[in-house]
Amino acid sequence: MIKSVLLTGMGAVAADSLFAEVAGDAGWQSKVVGYLRSLAKADGGYGWADQERSHLTPTYAAIGVYAAMGREAPQKSKLAPWVREHHPARLKKLEQEHREFEYQQIQSLIWLGEDPSGFNAQVAAWTKPTVYLKQYEPHEWPVFRGQVTAFICRKLLGMPVEDLQPAFVNYLDERRRPNGSFNNTPLAEDRGSDGHVTNTWWGLQALAALGREKENRDELVRWLQACQLPGGGFTYQPNAPFAGVDDAGYTHAACRALAMLSAGPSRTAECVAYLRSCWNVDGGFGDRPGWASNPLATFYVLDALAALSALNEAPAAPKPLAKRPPLPEGLKLFTAQVQAHGTGSPAEAVELARSLRIHLWGAKNSKPGWIERAQAIADAANVPVKFFVANEEYGTFVKVPGLGTYSHTSDVIAPAGTDFGAALSGKGVVSWEEYRSKRLQPLEKSAGHLVWQFGENEELVRLYLDDSLQRGGYAAISTFHFGNPDFTNSEPFL
Repeated sequence: MIKSVLLTGMGAVAADSLFAEVAGDAGWQSKVVGYLRSLAKADGGYGWADQERSHLTPTYAAIGVYAAMGREAPQKSKLAPWVREHHPARLKKLEQEHREFEYQQIQSLIWLGEDPSGFNAQVAAWTKPTVYLKQYEPHEWPVFRGQVTAFICRKLLGMPVEDLQPAFVNYLDERRRPNGSFNNTPLAEDRGSDGHVTNTWWGLQALAALGREKENRDELVRWLQACQLPGGGFTYQPNAPFAGVDDAGYTHAACRALAMLSAGPSRTAECVAYLRSCWNVDGGFGDRPGWASNPLATFYVLDALAALSALNEAPAAPKPLAKRPPLPEGLKLFTAQVQAHGTGSPAEAVELARSLRIHLWGAKNSKPGWIERAQAIADAANVPVKFFVANEEYGTFVKVPGLGTYSHTSDVIAPAGTDFGAALSGKGVVSWEEYRSKRLQPLEKSAGHLVWQFGENEELVRLYLDDSLQRGGYAAISTFHFGNPDFTNSEPFL
């Protein structure tokens, strides 16, 4: 406790010193700096507003914001060693390589004016694409952005790219669409699928490392411009089949890609207005107008505005965020566990619930009658626990064109004793729309819900979660699992 108090005090001093460096700055950018100051953590990095621990991704974003504004990041001498030493794998060994984290380290050091050559040997070892875990993606196709960092990091480090032939170059070319866009799947095995604006920006940077970024230039410019929505922001592809929302991340990718191609949005003024409308009273920017600020969205907006040469004019006065309504009186606190054991002794499960004060026990893939037996024992002993269904429907694979075919899509919870529909396990690959109609609809009819458990393909996960906001779907996001104390450590986009 004493240690925590001391660290909190140190953090306050560090934050005050950061603010002193910008106190004399006039204009809206000083408010942005004030927002970044609020994210400075006692350990020397930056973090999400609601977490005590700093993380590489918000630190990268904060440094990138300073770079976009043409300012020097405060306390560079402390930031640089923090960036070098705080790969997220330090907290929990990652199941797969996430090479975008090395990219964030290298790019951050370059923005800070530091020498990144300590990463040369590691990047030099990336000579062919990795193989993804088959239980997650049956084709073993790795996540695109993590692979093309082999090109991008070599360029940042001033290293040759010749050793990337032929394996990596073939990998890159196979994932380009006729219109010049890129996506996660090879076109030959996913005919008719379109690109994704974020993967296109990553792919274009890889082409630039090869000196090939102008290939298919005119068609790609038209494709990127077609991603712009009437409100001025960009979505992930033209005429998106679902979750076709505008977003600061998509808009940033489109603006940066167009700038690399010496072009711009069809409606630049509307794009600038959209980006500025993401500004909030705390000085930060949200992913969308009206959404809460976060450091990565702040970087996306300011770097996109820099690409559009639109950083000089101040955004309009930010609108205050809608206040969350207060919680009603009389609420009770419950302890729940989801996907707990649904096998073994029901009597011992009840005893565990009693001793650990577990009120809601989600039994995973339990045998017929197990939940009913456990509940009967609990009721007879006056143990206040409610047993319910919390299944992981192994063998369910959902395909989204261009992005891949993934498991870990179907994690359901439902009241015990209800007909919540049949799992699609072993029924072959289904589309997202088929999954919604065949699995989600009967689940919702029984007052059941989906819980998002796991997924490392950020481009795909965002579509699923955005669609859930629009049409219903996932009702909650898992925050920890199997020894990973915080999923935002390995999947910061969550």
